[in-house]
This record gives sequence, structure tokens and C-alpha cells, in this order.
Amino acid sequence: MVVDTGRNRNKHSGVFVISSILIAVAALSVFVPSAFAEKSVYAGMEFFDWREYGGGSQLLEETGQRYVIGYERLTEGNLGLLLGYDARIYGNAVDYDGQTQSGVPITSKTDYFGWIIEPSAHFRTQPKWTGVYRLDYIFNLGIDHWTRDLKSTATAKGYKEIYTVIYFRIGAEAALPSKKGFHGGGGIKLPIDVYEKAFLSSAGFSRDPILKPAGGLSFYGTLGYRFMGRFNLSAYYESYRFNASPSVTAIYLPDATMRFIKQPESIQQNYGIKLSFYF
Repeated sequence: MVVDTGRNRNKHSGVFVISSILIAVAALSVFVPSAFAEKSVYAGMEFFDWREYGGGSQLLEETGQRYVIGYERLTEGNLGLLLGYDARIYGNAVDYDGQTQSGVPITSKTDYFGWIIEPSAHFRTQPKWTGVYRLDYIFNLGIDHWTRDLKSTATAKGYKEIYTVIYFRIGAEAALPSKKGFHGGGGIKLPIDVYEKAFLSSAGFSRDPILKPAGGLSFYGTLGYRFMGRFNLSAYYESYRFNASPSVTAIYLPDATMRFIKQPESIQQNYGIKLSFYF
């Protein structure tokens, strides 16, 4: 039986150290003024799709709309290194279509609420082969923290999960120097540390286990159009891939049996649209 000891908590201290650093960077970005930074606020909506797999088949799917609001800023410059920052919150209730451990189908709702802090470094270039477009090579290091609240049904007790994901993204984006017209880009995304706590004690288990699904490589992309100087409409795609976590054990109190618990292989995909206002 795996238990939560002081040693296990120290194992995950790296997540919280990096989280603290990124939050500090975010605070500096918001409260330290810069005359050479372009800032924007945005709001949007995304179609959310979360799926879990095990034993060669799909175990569950969650789908629905989630709402997003955020703030971005990027230091200005024609060439060279530029520093940026993106912060957002998101959430809504989505549809749950899954099954119990014994295979009984379940349909329910899952509430999501989360936030993202994502500092970035842009290396801006003007290669000849892009014509009038300039090209930014972008590196992002971010933290994504969310609560997943699975609701109870007549046949299954609901519970909450908390995820904290530290990830990096590497990609490129092309845009016009005039800051108008079309722009777009994309790249790869990889979680480097994943912390998941499942509050299973509310569903009859002896404890709330901590799970560590490993991150897998995924992709992201965006395509937008900036108009009237201060407005930008863009569509985007974001994704995560997580491998199955190692199993841990907990006692299911109603029948006093030992159960093996793990997070199955999981895939998240978000297809969104957002409107930004620059100031």
C-alpha cells in the first residue's frame, strides 16, 4: 500500500517551486510598468474534449464548451529577444459519458475551473523567405492548474481532482510588422511535471491518493486576423497527452477491499476562438 508520507510530499516540491517562480514573474509583468510593451485583454470560448483509455478501449469522454478570459503583454521591438506573458482563467460544466469500475454506463456533468500562467521568450527575425512577414521563434514555460469536479449519479459517487501541470512549448509565429492582417503559427507542447490529487475519500476510499501521469508530446496552433488596430480575432488549438500513471492502492471502505488506483492514458483537446482588445 502506498501512503502519503513527508517523503512523497517532498517528491513533488519541484512543482510548487516552479509554480512560485512563474507566479512571481506574472506579478512583475503586471505591476512593473513598461512603455515599450503592448498589452491586451481577451475573451473567448472553446470546445473541450477529454478522453481516457485503458485496455485498448475508450473508458470515458467529457465534451462541452468552456469560457476563457485573459491578459497578454509583449515587449515591442523589430528584431531580437522580446519577453511576453499570458495569463487566463477558464471553466464551465461539460458532459460526462463514462462507466463505473464494473462497466456500468454513466452520464453526468463535470465542472472545470482553472488558470494558466505562461511567460514566454520571443526571438524576432526577418528572414528573406518570409517576404513581408517577420518570424518569431517562441519558447514558453507555463503552469496550468485546474479542478475537475465529477458529479455524483444514482450509481456512482462523485469526487474532485486537482491537476497542476508544468509544461513548455516551442514554436514559431509569423506576423506583419504593421500589426494588421493575418498571422499564425504553431509548435509542440510537452508537460515536464504533472501532479494530480484525487479526493477519493469523498467517494468512500480510505485516502486521497496523489498520482503522477507522465506527459506526452502534443501540438498547438493559432490563426488570427488583426483589424482596426486594436482588435484581433483568432482561432486556436491546444492539446495535452498524458500516459497512464503508476498504480497506487487505497482501501474502499464500504467493502473493506484494497483497490488499485491509477490515472489512465488521457488526451485533452481544445478548439477555441477568442477576441482580443489591445491598449
